[in-house]
Amino acid sequence: MSDFKKVHKALSKAFRNSEILSASEDFKLIIFSDHHRGRRDGADDFVVCEDTYRTALNHYIDESYELCLLGDVEEFWENPFWIVMNKYKDILALEKEFHVKTKLHRIWGNHDDVWQFPDILAKFLGNLFPNISVIESLVLEFCHYGVSKPIFLVHGHQGNFESDRFAFISKFFVRFIWRNIQRLFKIPLSTPATNYKLKSKHDAAMYTWAEKNDSVIICGHTHETIFPEDKQPIYFNTGCCSYGNGNITGIEISEGKLRLIEWEKGHEERKILNEKSLEEIFNS
Repeated sequence: MSDFKKVHKALSKAFRNSEILSASEDFKLIIFSDHHRGRRDGADDFVVCEDTYRTALNHYIDESYELCLLGDVEEFWENPFWIVMNKYKDILALEKEFHVKTKLHRIWGNHDDVWQFPDILAKFLGNLFPNISVIESLVLEFCHYGVSKPIFLVHGHQGNFESDRFAFISKFFVRFIWRNIQRLFKIPLSTPATNYKLKSKHDAAMYTWAEKNDSVIICGHTHETIFPEDKQPIYFNTGCCSYGNGNITGIEISEGKLRLIEWEKGHEERKILNEKSLEEIFNS
């Protein structure tokens, strides 16, 4: 079976098992992914972005947005999960405001897949977020647009060779080799891209799945923003919250539009990198 077919098969399984959310006309959602929160050492990619993320969350709390955390929020491949949870109590408390005031949607990725296990979830996340569930995927339905496509939110590692099917090998390398290299040499991740087109076979697999299933798909995982302009607008990528320059990117859905946004370190307002109306997306 080809890699495309394996990715498509895994995505279709997640889609069938998705939680469904019917979105109203005034629905407002901010989607962030790939924070990779660690233990606040030289291998922790989130530390430099923490203040930027805090500024962004305060804005979306004030504007009554719902928050979707689209996987790899915690870096559990490199760190024991109890250490990470103790290091970021203030950020968790800020995310809890969405859980209390609007809605917090949490989706697990390959680096924080322990949240799929109820006992670990209850012990380390359930006390702070009562009755929270961490799911593999979410489908948004916008019935008020008439004929519309479902918007499928999923981390995006599904069916991938090194991130899903042989993740146990990748976990060993990341924890015992890469983490130590990154900690010693303080190797930063890349900065946000300015080209939002499809960049890899992985992106192409996501796009073709959405095309075949008459859906829109929003992923994280690659840390590369995607907002197609020369193709149908059906596959989008949030980018990440762990860029080495302290910036973060994400996707907003509000006021009938889908926007790729960036918060720059030290700035109080976000930049809109690209946007399209949901009506245009659904009719593409």
